Amino acid sequence: RDSSDAKLELELPQSISLGYAHDIADFTVFANFTQTMWSSFEELTPKYNGTESVTELNWKDSTFVAIGGEYRLNPELSLRAGVGLDKGVASDSDRTPRTPDNDRTTLSLGAGYRMDKLVLNAGVQKIFVEDAEINLKADAYPDNNSRGDLTAKVTIDPLIAMLSVGYAL
Repeated sequence: RDSSDAKLELELPQSISLGYAHDIADFTVFANFTQTMWSSFEELTPKYNGTESVTELNWKDSTFVAIGGEYRLNPELSLRAGVGLDKGVASDSDRTPRTPDNDRTTLSLGAGYRMDKLVLNAGVQKIFVEDAEINLKADAYPDNNSRGDLTAKVTIDPLIAMLSVGYAL
């Protein structure tokens, strides 16, 4: 089948964030609080070969909190670290294989190196996601009837690496 006509339009929910940064000598502490209104994101409706498939989400709003720091060893080299906690938005009965979300903790490490106008940054982030249970019933939403019940355990184990180069004009 030709998937070139597959489409999914999304209007992502609003979020409210509050951030804080404070310098103490060669150290900067950062904090972040974000509330995302996922409960307003009611369904996924992909269209494929002229057919719509509706997945009702029934998500709850989420809260993300993080704290981190940057230590400037010298004018050229900075070291960074942080930790974040993010609440999952789906209950076991509303979680689907398309959206296997759950609570997660993030740990990040990074460094920046400045050479005159050139800046190099590198970082790594490990995300620890709690195993997610799926207990989706066939009658959970209309398009699921033909699929039947689904009981599963989902394990997610992401590791993200980043490298960037910047130049100040």
